[in-house]
Order: sequence, then C-alpha cells, then structure tokens
Amino acid sequence: LAKVASKYGKRYKGYEGVCMIDTEAKRVKALEGLAIGDVWGIGRRNVRKMEFCGVKTALDFTLRSESWVRRMFSVTGVRTWKELQGVSCIDIGELPQKKSICTSRSFADRGLREIGKVEEAVANFASSCSRKLKEQKSCCRAITAFVYTSRFNTSEPYHAINRTVTLPVATNDLREIVSSAVAALRSEWRGDGIYSYKKAGVIVWNICPDTAVQTDLFDPV
Repeated sequence: LAKVASKYGKRYKGYEGVCMIDTEAKRVKALEGLAIGDVWGIGRRNVRKMEFCGVKTALDFTLRSESWVRRMFSVTGVRTWKELQGVSCIDIGELPQKKSICTSRSFADRGLREIGKVEEAVANFASSCSRKLKEQKSCCRAITAFVYTSRFNTSEPYHAINRTVTLPVATNDLREIVSSAVAALRSEWRGDGIYSYKKAGVIVWNICPDTAVQTDLFDPV
C-alpha cells in the first residue's frame, strides 16, 4: 500500500506530497480509484488481459481469489495482491541493494570558504554513507568527494572539485571512508578564501555485498 499512497500523494496537490492509508475505508477508496495499469508489478502486457477478465481497478484485483491470481501471475503477482489487501509480505531483505549512495547538501548564504568547515561537512557526509552501507549490509570500493561553487553567481569564478579514490579492498568502515573522502578533498583544495563553495557531497559506489568482498594480500588497512 505504500506505493499506492505515494501515487496519490504525488497526484493530488491537497495531500502536499504525503498520503496516509491507515483505515480500511481509505484502503478501499484508494484502490477503487486506482487503474489496474497503475499498480506496481502488473506490467503493461498484463493490463489488457486483466481488463478482458473484468479487472479494471486495483480493488477489482483484490476481490479475485488467490487461486485465480496464481493462475494469472507469478509469485510476485500474488505478493502484490496480498500487499494491496494490507498484508505485508515483501521482506526488506529482498529489496535490491543500491548501486551507489550519495549524501550531499547545499550551503546557505554565500557558502563555505574555509577548508576546515568544508572538511567537516564532507566528513559528516562520508559518515552518513558508511551508515547506509552497513544498513544494507554492503561495502564500497570507490569514494567520490565533490564540492562546487554556484553556477548562478556571475560575480565570482566558478570552480569545482570532483575527486575519486579507489580502495584496494571494499569497505564500509567509518574511519576508512571518512579519511578517504577528506583526503580526496584536500588533494585539490586551492586555498582558503579563494572560492565560495555552495554545495558539497560524498558518493560511495562500486558496491558489493559485505559477504562477497575480494581481499588483497597487500591491503595497507
């Protein structure tokens, strides 16, 4: 139902981007107004087949028997049918891992000009990436740190730092990721006060499961 709520939140301005389906009456009303083609997991190829069988809305789909759904769809289709009925059956552990993780932020006013403040921001972003890697039980082998000035400020020259560090062994270790991101920033820093950086961030990528890390005999860590 989360995806259904998300569709309604985006579709109607009155929801201001957020729609909550927390009662049975709301669930029925939401499914009644949702075309079967808009249901996640159905697919375009199955829409005509469903409409031919009299299934035109998500509510029509939930009113069909489980045996009928199994004949028409795979296991994923049955899970979708149950989810629309309010039964949680998709384990978060089955969701695919992200191929990259980015944490970034824009700075207020004129931005940051001192390396100490920019380093602090980049270190915080790297720390957040490390936490997210651990949450999805994965490691990264590449880290990119970036900062850039405003493209719209014509009174100052534009400058950007975009530096990538490749690690010999994939990791999700907080200290290693933070130190690598800060080192990447320092390697291209031009000096305090020269530029006013409006945005900075850290991207971790080349991600793999933490159970499938290729080690290196000469890893210095």
